[in-house]
Amino acid sequence: MRKLLAFTVPVMLAAATLAALGDRRDILAHFARFHVSAVEVRGARYLDAEEIRQWIPVYEDERGGARSLEGRLRTHRLIEEATVRSLPGDTAEIVIRERQPVALVATPALNPVDPAGEYLPIDPALHRLDLPILRPMEPPGGTLTVTEHQQIQAMAAELHRLGELHPDFARSVSEIAWTPQGTLTARFSETGAALHFQPPLSVRRLREGLAALADAVPRAPERTVTVADLRFSDQVVVRHASPGEQGNARR
Repeated sequence: MRKLLAFTVPVMLAAATLAALGDRRDILAHFARFHVSAVEVRGARYLDAEEIRQWIPVYEDERGGARSLEGRLRTHRLIEEATVRSLPGDTAEIVIRERQPVALVATPALNPVDPAGEYLPIDPALHRLDLPILRPMEPPGGTLTVTEHQQIQAMAAELHRLGELHPDFARSVSEIAWTPQGTLTARFSETGAALHFQPPLSVRRLREGLAALADAVPRAPERTVTVADLRFSDQVVVRHASPGEQGNARR
């Protein structure tokens, strides 16, 4: 392990220095004894290799080792895990695991958030993120408050949890909104219908709600299904809308 650390730290110092200062012969001469010909970065989707290298500090003191460099990389807002190691062929390798966006929040520009509701430095347009939009209840003036941040955290966590349990649900949702009652409304992009529920929503209740929406259309094709309400124990209330009238149907 000590041999690996002794090899890895100078390797990464060389890569960072060359990335920051360019192809300098004095720098190359300084690190020539380490015989490194390439630095590979794996696991990056939203970050590029150059950006990762810029996050590696340059220290003359090499005692920190690979763990120090890995810890430094983990301070990046988009990096969840990082491993620095050597490969055959005079190659140093950085393997990272990025934090994954699960939704977008309009503030007013669209900003990606992870399952914990934390903002991620990702350009949605550049990476063409097709994700649900979270809509917290904003106070007058639109100033972000602790309450709104808690709403975003709760919605992101629930979306991620349901996506893990029922991937088709997460893929079909266009937005999730926070209601005045502290419940959530998930709207579907294809039909415009919605599920109204109290988190955490069980998979059984989710399936019942989806089944109720699917069943309501052929039962009343002349009326538009708007909401399947899952807040009531052991029943689903399906609400319809038609020109000039609204009605409720219990299932």
